[in-house]
Amino acid sequence: MLPVWLFQDRLERKHNKRPVLINYFVTRRQEWDYDYQALVMLTHMFIPDKGWKRVFLCNNNRFALSNNTTFRTYVSSYIHDTPKTKQVNGVVNESKTAPNEREFNHFGIEMLPRWLHEQLFKKRPSPSENCLRIASDHLSKNNISIQKDNTAAPIPQFKLPKIVGSSIAHHFYNIANQQAEPINQIAREFSKSNILEVPKRGQWQFRAGWTKYYNDKNEPVEYPEEESLCFDVETMVRDSNFPVIACAVSSTAWYSWVSPRLIEYLKYRTSNDSFDPSRGCSPSLTEHLIPLGENDRPRIIVGHSVGYDRARIKEMYSLTSPNIHFLDTAALHIAVTGLCKTCPSWIKTDKMWETYDTNQLLHSKDFHALYDLSLISSLREVYLCHFSGELDKLPRNVFVDGSLDDLIVEDTFQELMSYCAKDVTVTYKVFQKLLPKYLIKYPHPASFVGMMHISDTFLTTKSDWNKYINNADIIYKEQMDTIERMFQQLADEAVKIHPSHAMNDPWLQQLDWTRIAPILLRLKWKGYPVYYTNAFGWTYRVPINDSTFKEQISPCTWPASSLSPSYEPKYAKDTAGRYYRIPYHEGLKCSSLLSRYFLSEIESGTLSSDSSTAKSILRAYASCSYWKMNEERIKSTVIVYDTKSDGMKSGMILPMVKPLATVTRRPKDYLWMSANELHKERIGSELKALIQSPDGYKIIGARLSSLELWIYGLLGDAQFGIHGASAMSWMLLQGGTSVTSNLHTRTANIMDISDRQAEVINNARTFGSDETFLTQMIKKYNKKISEGKAKSLAKKFIKHTIGLKWNAANAQMNVQWLSQPNSQSSTKLRSTPKGSGLVFGGSESYTVNTLNSIIRSSELCTPFLGSCPTEALNHSCVKKDHVSLRLNWIIQSSSVDYIHLMLVAMKYLIDTYDIKARFMLLSQDELKYLVKEEDSYRAALALQVSHLWTRALFSYMLGIEDLPLNVAFLSSIDFDSVLRNDIGANCSTLSYVPVNTPNGISVSIHDILQHQTSLGRSVHRQNNISADPDIIAQDESLLHPKKPLVNDLVLKIQSLSSAREIETFLNQHNINKKANKHAPAFINIAPLVTKNLNCNFLTS
Repeated sequence: MLPVWLFQDRLERKHNKRPVLINYFVTRRQEWDYDYQALVMLTHMFIPDKGWKRVFLCNNNRFALSNNTTFRTYVSSYIHDTPKTKQVNGVVNESKTAPNEREFNHFGIEMLPRWLHEQLFKKRPSPSENCLRIASDHLSKNNISIQKDNTAAPIPQFKLPKIVGSSIAHHFYNIANQQAEPINQIAREFSKSNILEVPKRGQWQFRAGWTKYYNDKNEPVEYPEEESLCFDVETMVRDSNFPVIACAVSSTAWYSWVSPRLIEYLKYRTSNDSFDPSRGCSPSLTEHLIPLGENDRPRIIVGHSVGYDRARIKEMYSLTSPNIHFLDTAALHIAVTGLCKTCPSWIKTDKMWETYDTNQLLHSKDFHALYDLSLISSLREVYLCHFSGELDKLPRNVFVDGSLDDLIVEDTFQELMSYCAKDVTVTYKVFQKLLPKYLIKYPHPASFVGMMHISDTFLTTKSDWNKYINNADIIYKEQMDTIERMFQQLADEAVKIHPSHAMNDPWLQQLDWTRIAPILLRLKWKGYPVYYTNAFGWTYRVPINDSTFKEQISPCTWPASSLSPSYEPKYAKDTAGRYYRIPYHEGLKCSSLLSRYFLSEIESGTLSSDSSTAKSILRAYASCSYWKMNEERIKSTVIVYDTKSDGMKSGMILPMVKPLATVTRRPKDYLWMSANELHKERIGSELKALIQSPDGYKIIGARLSSLELWIYGLLGDAQFGIHGASAMSWMLLQGGTSVTSNLHTRTANIMDISDRQAEVINNARTFGSDETFLTQMIKKYNKKISEGKAKSLAKKFIKHTIGLKWNAANAQMNVQWLSQPNSQSSTKLRSTPKGSGLVFGGSESYTVNTLNSIIRSSELCTPFLGSCPTEALNHSCVKKDHVSLRLNWIIQSSSVDYIHLMLVAMKYLIDTYDIKARFMLLSQDELKYLVKEEDSYRAALALQVSHLWTRALFSYMLGIEDLPLNVAFLSSIDFDSVLRNDIGANCSTLSYVPVNTPNGISVSIHDILQHQTSLGRSVHRQNNISADPDIIAQDESLLHPKKPLVNDLVLKIQSLSSAREIETFLNQHNINKKANKHAPAFINIAPLVTKNLNCNFLTS
């Protein structure tokens, strides 16, 4: 190969014969694979010379023939991305493309066109040559062939609403602060108040409506007028879902409320009045609800599980959202301290304490610190957690088991009113303690106001709720009666069998008439009879000589000694067959085959019977499962109707939402957010179909598809500073339907499952899944696979995705959060403990290393809104065995950040452009809004803009000022009159036949822009919001990107395939550096530090 100086000389001599030089380049391309110095020299010559670019444009197809991926990448980059100005700090200041020209990055991913990019960012990223080469090698090793996909239709140009502030981060801080500050300020001031003493027992007035208590006086009032209240409502469960008494406290007074119906009932019981108010409440009468008054100024209501109280406030049943906001102390507790106790570790520890199993408790002592901070969120347990005090909840039994007759007794009334006031006092104390902690842990105003918006969930209906319940009840009873008759028939047949025959019957020989359903049904698992054992639960028996049984799983074994407590002679002495456990949730013992867990097995025939009667019973049982599970929740729903002048009824439901209900701050309610899609064979599953838009309105919804996976990949791309640089991210963004590059298809091929099942697993893996979880999922989807084979596939998958662990001494990536932007000072907001080794060689190694570097922080937080986890996930509580909880928290809590930002953006656009729309429901990452029909397309465009802004912020906060076009906009937005996932779904079930339910429509960004290219004229002056971030920002780190600063050495190591390859690379690097200190280096790094490889997650 020619020396560089001679190579440069020949280039200069051939300057006027560029076509000849092109031929020279192409013929020498194989030698260039190993001559990086020449390539670097060429690139330096290309930048300032416009002539070179013309040559490249004319000969691009010939350069594409090169086998060198990096060479093609360089050629493409200088053809399409040559800047007008020089690079400054690795970033191109100005693109040379036309505003509407399509933009592709170095890895063939289409990015925002210039006209759109300029409305969101100031500059496009331009990573170093070394960085691009490392990424290209990494993609190549993952069998990814870089190619452009320009088949998507270009986005027509339109003007976005102007960003409020100097960056997208300032914009979100400003608009969120505008929405949050009035409520936030009221809440902070209320938390500092000294409330009055509770009125003494005997002072409570048995008076209809509100009574105010202050300065030893009381007086009737229409409603409390203060801007902040702590509030609690009580109902008589056996009477109705409507309130009977309530209690509230402000900073200046106490209040009590008594239902007028209770006063009427007292009159009825003490007179000959024929009206009996105890017969129930008419849902059309709003006087059964608690009035808080119409008021334009913002107000807050504090309560514990306040969604229950909100559903009983009169003013909330309006299509126009009143200016009343709800703060849930249960949500504050979960976000600050607590943890959802649905994990097996919590359940097992609960049982240990219940039985006081000292051996097990001692064995799990490392878990105790986490357990102690993770009490469930009832008021009693929250109070116990924060104040070490007990609450007397005995009076509550009257509300559960009593009647109105109990409540009208004077002594009982005084006792129950004092009990209600005590709950208010305790709730206020919890609020005082937790609000300041919440505002510290979640410093961005979007976190606070996002919680407020989710609490404002509501639903509308035009259906008759009582008719729905009655129909479901009738059909359910018919099915259960049918099941009972068929069971009786099977039992009659069983007792007619001769005793000698019964002993040879594989089902009847085990019958003891105390658990008899699966026996009478003669159930089979995969064609083999089922048997119940004390040691293993339900099993199935395979004859010892059955040659068709191919599953490589371990059979159940019993001790041979009769002295063992688990000895079962019938099974231990059976030498003619083997027994296998029927797989159940997380390996637990299966105690019931007729549970919801086995519905899919019943429908698929895995759990079956040869008896036609039994088959009918199984079908009937499956049809009853939904109503049996949800009946109580559905019947406890409060629905209020408004009868219009034309006789049409319009109803409203306020779901009892907990806005922060899990460790990752996911919102939940008891029914709607997790409501399954309807199933035509399930009684009552038409629940969602009953939610219908009023006349003149539409339900508009959009699903945030693959959100967690995109965040997961983005964290890996952040090390490179460019989208699609990591293999997992590239497959998600660009993989399409290719068998080799589609993310889900590749997972399916490795695990030997379907693409749909692979998609479920890929999404579940963002929860921090491990080898055990993957093994269980493989076995779930492949019933015939052996345990060993499933483990082998899980290990193979982990090697392909996460990679291998480099066990070199002290090899690590650390996170360091600095206090000021553009600072290298040692002033840290959070300390950085010593980390563990790197992973390398997998398609997701870059993401995993970034995640691990974040979770090793002493106080980890999301990179986007700076949200911190509950105290239960701090290092002092979580040991290494629960690291997956913290990893899960990063991804899932970041997706909650995303949802909060979307809600904030939509609220801003709705208010700014007077769009007649209101947030309705968040269900399984799907946002639903109720919109006036004439504003449908404006609301849809606002949703698209909100989504674009939020994606842009996420990229910006990781130091990437660009966005792939295929994730910039929602794929579709649904316009419908019914709440359903599929706009064309038939909503009929066994208990419901819809009448005139038209199909909805689905619109893309292109469809929307054909109808609406702007949101219209702003009705509010935008300059009411300060555009100067220095005036309002409490924490500057919320406004500046947190970019991983990774040297090229660490980048390269993560892309290598084996420990030997790493050692060879490091040795060669040291040799090259000693040989030529001044030569252009392939890896441009600081002097090698062999003992400690740091990746500092700095505020840029």
